Amino acid sequence: MLPVNRPIVPSTVKAGTAPTYVPGSGDVELSPLLRDYDEMRAKLETLLAQPVKDMAEVDRLVDGLEKVQLRIKAQLGIQGNNPNE
Repeated sequence: MLPVNRPIVPSTVKAGTAPTYVPGSGDVELSPLLRDYDEMRAKLETLLAQPVKDMAEVDRLVDGLEKVQLRIKAQLGIQGNNPNE
């Protein structure tokens, strides 16, 4: 797990933009994964803002977010949640 204030992308990327490739990661394309993650987060926030929550859909989105996060970590060569691994 990365420290909260440490970006997973190089500081040469402009704020508010997602890189297509991350140097040092074997030129892995992350844009589609980051786009999927952002879309799912937006849907989750919308669902959670509703007065009556569709908890089955919330659970589905949370599970999907976990899968996308694991794919991002795998493509960056990060395994597990232990920062010492």
